Amino acid sequence: ALPISQIEERRGIGRLSSLISYREEIRKLDPWNIDNLASLAKAYKISGNLQKVEAIKVEIRKFGNNHQNVVDVLNQLEK
Repeated sequence: ALPISQIEERRGIGRLSSLISYREEIRKLDPWNIDNLASLAKAYKISGNLQKVEAIKVEIRKFGNNHQNVVDVLNQLEK
């Protein structure tokens, strides 16, 4: 039997994986949804997939750095 901590960790990983899948589906339907991209990047950051985070940041930069929302999101992802 697994220790409780490992069971909880696996549940968390499962939830994170589900969240990423859900956000990726939204991304397909609405690729210009900056709030979704920000949430997706944060989920990838938590999962340790920094390559995906960087790729999403590149996508967000394509929106144009003249928009405050873009700047705000990019600043949040740097933390």
